[in-house]
Amino acid sequence: KGTPGALKTALKENSAAALFLLFWVMALLLEATGGRAASTGGVDVGPSFTHGLGQAFAAFAGLLGGCSLFFRLLLGGLAALGVLLAVLRPEKGRNRRFAGELLEAAVPGVLSLVFILLLCAASDASYAGRPQVMFPVFFALFLLMADAEACAIRRWPGAAALLPLAVVFCFSMTNTRMLTFADSNPLFINGHTALAVQNCIYGQIIDAARAGESEVMVLVPQSGETISNWPHDGTIAEPMVKFFLKYGLIDHDITVQIVPSAEVNRQFHIPEDPVLR
Repeated sequence: KGTPGALKTALKENSAAALFLLFWVMALLLEATGGRAASTGGVDVGPSFTHGLGQAFAAFAGLLGGCSLFFRLLLGGLAALGVLLAVLRPEKGRNRRFAGELLEAAVPGVLSLVFILLLCAASDASYAGRPQVMFPVFFALFLLMADAEACAIRRWPGAAALLPLAVVFCFSMTNTRMLTFADSNPLFINGHTALAVQNCIYGQIIDAARAGESEVMVLVPQSGETISNWPHDGTIAEPMVKFFLKYGLIDHDITVQIVPSAEVNRQFHIPEDPVLR
Protein backbone atom coordinates (compact mmCIF):
# COMPACT_ATOMS: atom_id res chain seq x y z
CA LYS A 1 0.00 0.00 0.00
CA GLY A 2 1.18 3.48 -0.80
CA THR A 3 3.92 2.24 -3.14
CA PRO A 4 4.27 2.62 -6.93
CA GLY A 5 3.82 -1.14 -7.22
CA ALA A 6 0.50 -0.99 -5.39
CA LEU A 7 -0.67 1.83 -7.64
CA LYS A 8 0.35 -0.15 -10.72
CA THR A 9 -1.53 -3.19 -9.43
CA ALA A 10 -4.63 -1.10 -8.69
CA LEU A 11 -4.59 0.41 -12.19
CA LYS A 12 -4.15 -3.02 -13.74
CA GLU A 13 -7.04 -4.49 -11.77
CA ASN A 14 -9.24 -1.51 -12.63
CA SER A 15 -7.99 -0.81 -16.14
CA ALA A 16 -11.49 -0.54 -17.64
CA ALA A 17 -12.60 2.01 -15.04
CA ALA A 18 -9.36 3.96 -15.51
CA LEU A 19 -9.87 4.09 -19.27
CA PHE A 20 -13.44 5.33 -18.92
CA LEU A 21 -12.30 7.97 -16.44
CA LEU A 22 -9.53 9.07 -18.81
CA PHE A 23 -12.04 9.24 -21.67
CA TRP A 24 -14.34 11.44 -19.59
CA VAL A 25 -11.50 13.79 -18.57
CA MET A 26 -10.44 14.11 -22.21
CA ALA A 27 -14.02 14.91 -23.23
CA LEU A 28 -14.22 17.65 -20.59
CA LEU A 29 -10.87 19.09 -21.70
CA LEU A 30 -12.09 19.22 -25.29
CA GLU A 31 -15.33 20.83 -24.11
CA ALA A 32 -13.34 23.43 -22.19
CA THR A 33 -11.42 24.45 -25.32
CA GLY A 34 -14.46 24.50 -27.62
CA GLY A 35 -16.47 27.43 -28.83
CA ARG A 36 -19.27 26.84 -26.33
CA ALA A 37 -16.86 27.20 -23.39
CA ALA A 38 -16.32 30.86 -24.22
CA SER A 39 -20.02 31.54 -23.72
CA THR A 40 -19.90 30.35 -20.11
CA GLY A 41 -17.57 33.11 -18.91
CA GLY A 42 -19.22 35.39 -16.39
CA VAL A 43 -22.44 33.40 -16.33
CA ASP A 44 -24.97 34.68 -13.83
CA VAL A 45 -25.91 31.65 -11.75
CA GLY A 46 -28.78 33.46 -10.12
CA PRO A 47 -29.37 35.20 -6.78
CA SER A 48 -27.68 32.40 -4.82
CA PHE A 49 -25.72 29.19 -5.08
CA THR A 50 -28.83 27.30 -4.00
CA HIS A 51 -30.72 28.79 -6.92
CA GLY A 52 -27.94 27.68 -9.29
CA LEU A 53 -28.01 24.19 -7.80
CA GLY A 54 -31.76 24.01 -8.38
CA GLN A 55 -31.26 25.08 -11.99
CA ALA A 56 -28.56 22.45 -12.48
CA PHE A 57 -30.79 19.74 -11.06
CA ALA A 58 -33.64 20.90 -13.31
CA ALA A 59 -31.33 20.73 -16.33
CA PHE A 60 -30.32 17.18 -15.41
CA ALA A 61 -33.97 16.20 -14.88
CA GLY A 62 -34.74 17.63 -18.31
CA LEU A 63 -31.95 15.52 -19.79
CA LEU A 64 -33.43 12.38 -18.24
CA GLY A 65 -36.89 13.41 -19.40
CA GLY A 66 -35.59 13.79 -22.94
CA CYS A 67 -34.37 10.19 -23.01
CA SER A 68 -36.47 7.58 -24.74
CA LEU A 69 -39.45 6.46 -22.67
CA PHE A 70 -38.44 2.91 -23.52
CA PHE A 71 -34.98 3.50 -22.03
CA ARG A 72 -36.46 4.83 -18.79
CA LEU A 73 -38.91 1.94 -18.53
CA LEU A 74 -36.15 -0.55 -19.31
CA LEU A 75 -33.87 0.97 -16.67
CA GLY A 76 -36.60 0.89 -14.03
CA GLY A 77 -37.73 -2.61 -14.97
CA LEU A 78 -34.25 -4.13 -14.93
CA ALA A 79 -33.39 -2.45 -11.65
CA ALA A 80 -36.59 -3.77 -10.06
CA LEU A 81 -35.98 -7.25 -11.49
CA GLY A 82 -32.39 -7.33 -10.26
CA VAL A 83 -33.32 -6.28 -6.74
CA LEU A 84 -36.22 -8.74 -6.66
CA LEU A 85 -34.02 -11.63 -7.76
CA ALA A 86 -31.34 -10.67 -5.27
CA VAL A 87 -33.90 -10.76 -2.46
CA LEU A 88 -35.65 -13.97 -3.53
CA ARG A 89 -32.63 -16.08 -4.45
CA PRO A 90 -31.74 -18.59 -1.75
CA GLU A 91 -27.96 -18.35 -2.19
CA LYS A 92 -27.04 -15.80 0.45
CA GLY A 93 -23.46 -15.54 -0.77
CA ARG A 94 -24.62 -14.58 -4.23
CA ASN A 95 -27.09 -12.11 -2.76
CA ARG A 96 -24.30 -10.35 -0.92
CA ARG A 97 -22.13 -10.37 -4.03
CA PHE A 98 -24.89 -8.88 -6.14
CA ALA A 99 -25.57 -6.22 -3.49
CA GLY A 100 -21.87 -5.36 -3.59
CA GLU A 101 -21.99 -5.07 -7.37
CA LEU A 102 -24.93 -2.70 -7.11
CA LEU A 103 -23.08 -0.54 -4.61
CA GLU A 104 -19.93 -0.51 -6.76
CA ALA A 105 -21.98 0.93 -9.62
CA ALA A 106 -24.36 3.14 -7.66
CA VAL A 107 -22.01 4.87 -5.23
CA PRO A 108 -19.61 6.33 -7.87
CA GLY A 109 -22.63 7.35 -9.94
CA VAL A 110 -24.25 9.18 -7.03
CA LEU A 111 -20.99 10.87 -6.02
CA SER A 112 -20.37 11.92 -9.64
CA LEU A 113 -23.88 13.34 -9.87
CA VAL A 114 -23.44 15.38 -6.70
CA PHE A 115 -20.01 16.66 -7.79
CA ILE A 116 -21.16 17.64 -11.30
CA LEU A 117 -24.32 19.35 -10.04
CA LEU A 118 -22.28 21.38 -7.53
CA LEU A 119 -19.73 22.28 -10.21
CA CYS A 120 -22.43 23.33 -12.68
CA ALA A 121 -24.24 25.33 -10.00
CA ALA A 122 -21.06 27.35 -9.46
CA SER A 123 -20.37 27.89 -13.17
CA ASP A 124 -23.16 27.25 -15.68
CA ALA A 125 -26.22 25.30 -14.56
CA SER A 126 -27.25 24.51 -18.13
CA TYR A 127 -24.22 22.24 -18.54
CA ALA A 128 -25.91 19.68 -16.28
CA GLY A 129 -28.24 19.08 -19.21
CA ARG A 130 -25.44 17.98 -21.56
CA PRO A 131 -25.02 14.18 -22.01
CA GLN A 132 -21.24 14.42 -22.36
CA VAL A 133 -20.95 16.22 -19.03
CA MET A 134 -23.17 13.68 -17.25
CA PHE A 135 -21.31 10.73 -18.77
CA PRO A 136 -20.22 9.22 -15.40
CA VAL A 137 -23.81 9.18 -14.18
CA PHE A 138 -25.14 7.45 -17.27
CA PHE A 139 -22.23 5.02 -17.19
CA ALA A 140 -23.23 4.05 -13.66
CA LEU A 141 -26.81 3.56 -14.82
CA PHE A 142 -25.67 1.23 -17.59
CA LEU A 143 -23.57 -0.73 -15.10
CA LEU A 144 -26.65 -1.16 -12.92
CA MET A 145 -28.62 -2.39 -15.92
CA ALA A 146 -25.85 -4.84 -16.82
CA ASP A 147 -25.71 -6.18 -13.26
CA ALA A 148 -29.46 -6.71 -13.25
CA GLU A 149 -29.30 -8.52 -16.61
CA ALA A 150 -26.49 -10.74 -15.33
CA CYS A 151 -28.50 -11.60 -12.24
CA ALA A 152 -31.49 -12.55 -14.38
CA ILE A 153 -29.35 -14.74 -16.67
CA ARG A 154 -27.85 -16.54 -13.69
CA ARG A 155 -31.40 -17.27 -12.57
CA TRP A 156 -32.61 -18.32 -16.06
CA PRO A 157 -29.55 -19.37 -18.14
CA GLY A 158 -31.65 -19.91 -21.26
CA ALA A 159 -32.37 -16.19 -21.39
CA ALA A 160 -28.79 -15.60 -22.61
CA ALA A 161 -29.89 -16.68 -26.10
CA LEU A 162 -32.00 -13.52 -26.30
CA LEU A 163 -29.11 -11.14 -25.55
CA PRO A 164 -28.08 -10.42 -29.19
CA LEU A 165 -31.66 -9.54 -30.08
CA ALA A 166 -32.04 -7.47 -26.92
CA VAL A 167 -28.85 -5.52 -27.67
CA VAL A 168 -29.98 -4.64 -31.20
CA PHE A 169 -33.48 -3.75 -30.04
CA CYS A 170 -32.27 -1.58 -27.14
CA PHE A 171 -29.71 0.19 -29.33
CA SER A 172 -32.34 0.97 -31.95
CA MET A 173 -34.95 2.19 -29.50
CA THR A 174 -32.64 4.35 -27.38
CA ASN A 175 -30.83 5.98 -30.32
CA THR A 176 -33.69 6.63 -32.73
CA ARG A 177 -36.09 7.70 -29.97
CA MET A 178 -38.98 6.28 -32.02
CA LEU A 179 -37.71 8.08 -35.16
CA THR A 180 -37.67 5.86 -38.23
CA PHE A 181 -35.42 6.24 -41.25
CA ALA A 182 -38.36 7.47 -43.30
CA ASP A 183 -39.01 10.19 -40.71
CA SER A 184 -35.42 11.40 -40.68
CA ASN A 185 -35.01 11.23 -44.47
CA PRO A 186 -38.40 12.32 -45.89
CA LEU A 187 -37.08 12.85 -49.42
CA PHE A 188 -35.30 9.47 -49.49
CA ILE A 189 -31.96 11.02 -50.50
CA ASN A 190 -29.06 8.57 -50.72
CA GLY A 191 -25.78 9.37 -49.03
CA HIS A 192 -23.90 10.49 -52.14
CA THR A 193 -26.68 12.86 -53.16
CA ALA A 194 -26.96 14.23 -49.62
CA LEU A 195 -23.23 15.03 -49.64
CA ALA A 196 -23.56 16.77 -53.01
CA VAL A 197 -26.49 18.86 -51.75
CA GLN A 198 -24.53 19.75 -48.63
CA ASN A 199 -21.52 20.90 -50.65
CA CYS A 200 -23.81 22.93 -52.91
CA ILE A 201 -25.32 24.74 -49.92
CA TYR A 202 -21.89 25.37 -48.40
CA GLY A 203 -20.53 26.59 -51.72
CA GLN A 204 -23.28 29.17 -52.19
CA ILE A 205 -22.51 30.75 -48.81
CA ILE A 206 -18.74 30.69 -49.21
CA ASP A 207 -18.79 32.02 -52.77
CA ALA A 208 -21.08 34.90 -51.81
CA ALA A 209 -18.95 35.84 -48.79
CA ARG A 210 -15.73 35.75 -50.83
CA ALA A 211 -17.39 37.99 -53.40
CA GLY A 212 -17.90 40.58 -50.65
CA GLU A 213 -21.64 40.11 -50.28
CA SER A 214 -23.31 40.84 -46.93
CA GLU A 215 -26.47 38.88 -47.78
CA VAL A 216 -27.16 35.80 -49.87
CA MET A 217 -30.20 33.76 -50.88
CA VAL A 218 -29.27 30.07 -50.71
CA LEU A 219 -31.31 27.62 -52.76
CA VAL A 220 -32.06 24.29 -51.03
CA PRO A 221 -34.21 21.26 -51.91
CA GLN A 222 -37.91 21.72 -51.42
CA SER A 223 -39.85 19.48 -49.06
CA GLY A 224 -43.59 19.49 -48.52
CA GLU A 225 -43.43 17.44 -45.32
CA THR A 226 -43.31 20.48 -43.04
CA ILE A 227 -43.96 24.18 -43.36
CA SER A 228 -40.42 24.87 -42.18
CA ASN A 229 -39.01 22.80 -45.07
CA TRP A 230 -37.16 20.55 -42.64
CA PRO A 231 -34.38 19.38 -42.80
CA HIS A 232 -33.24 22.30 -45.00
CA ASP A 233 -34.93 25.03 -43.00
CA GLY A 234 -33.89 28.49 -41.89
CA THR A 235 -32.15 27.24 -38.77
CA ILE A 236 -29.26 25.68 -40.68
CA ALA A 237 -27.86 28.99 -41.93
CA GLU A 238 -26.53 30.62 -38.74
CA PRO A 239 -24.50 27.61 -37.50
CA MET A 240 -22.95 27.25 -40.96
CA VAL A 241 -21.84 30.88 -41.05
CA LYS A 242 -20.36 30.67 -37.54
CA PHE A 243 -18.47 27.52 -38.50
CA PHE A 244 -17.07 29.09 -41.67
CA LEU A 245 -16.00 32.20 -39.75
CA LYS A 246 -14.34 30.18 -37.00
CA TYR A 247 -12.20 28.18 -39.41
CA GLY A 248 -11.40 31.05 -41.79
CA LEU A 249 -13.40 29.85 -44.79
CA ILE A 250 -14.98 33.31 -44.90
CA ASP A 251 -13.68 36.59 -43.45
CA HIS A 252 -16.89 38.39 -42.52
CA ASP A 253 -20.38 37.68 -41.27
CA ILE A 254 -23.08 37.17 -43.88
CA THR A 255 -26.84 37.01 -43.63
CA VAL A 256 -28.25 33.86 -45.22
CA GLN A 257 -31.82 33.42 -46.37
CA ILE A 258 -32.87 29.86 -47.13
CA VAL A 259 -35.03 29.55 -50.25
CA PRO A 260 -36.61 26.13 -51.01
CA SER A 261 -36.55 25.45 -54.74
CA ALA A 262 -37.96 22.60 -56.78
CA GLU A 263 -35.20 23.35 -59.30
CA VAL A 264 -32.65 22.02 -56.80
CA ASN A 265 -34.70 18.83 -56.54
CA ARG A 266 -34.50 18.39 -60.29
CA GLN A 267 -30.79 19.29 -60.38
CA PHE A 268 -29.91 16.50 -57.96
CA HIS A 269 -32.62 14.09 -59.14
CA ILE A 270 -34.34 14.15 -55.77
CA PRO A 271 -37.82 12.57 -55.97
CA GLU A 272 -40.48 15.12 -55.32
CA ASP A 273 -42.37 14.69 -52.09
CA PRO A 274 -45.93 13.36 -52.59
CA VAL A 275 -47.24 16.64 -51.22
CA LEU A 276 -45.56 18.52 -54.06
CA ARG A 277 -47.01 16.40 -56.84
